[in-house]
Amino acid sequence: MPSPFSDKNALYLLTILEAIEKIKIYSNGFDTPELLFEAKDQMPYNGICHLLLAIGEESKKIEMSLKETQSFISWDEHFQYLLRNE
Repeated sequence: MPSPFSDKNALYLLTILEAIEKIKIYSNGFDTPELLFEAKDQMPYNGICHLLLAIGEESKKIEMSLKETQSFISWDEHFQYLLRNE
C-alpha cells in the first residue's frame, strides 16, 4: 500500500494552507462577515469566495488513504459547513 503522505497529497494540503492564509489576509479589518459582505469594495469578498471553492476542490483530490489516517477531520462535512455558513 502506498504511503498516505505522498507528494501529491502534500501539494494539495499546502495549497489549502496557502488559501487559508490568504483568507486571513483578505478578511483582515472586517470585524464581522456582514461587514465583509456589505463592503463597497467587493474584491476581498470575491477573493475569499474563490479561495473557499479552491479549498473544497483541493480537499476532494486528497487520497482516501490520507483521509482515513486523519479521520478526526470531517473532510467533506467541514468544508460544506463553511460554504453554507459563509
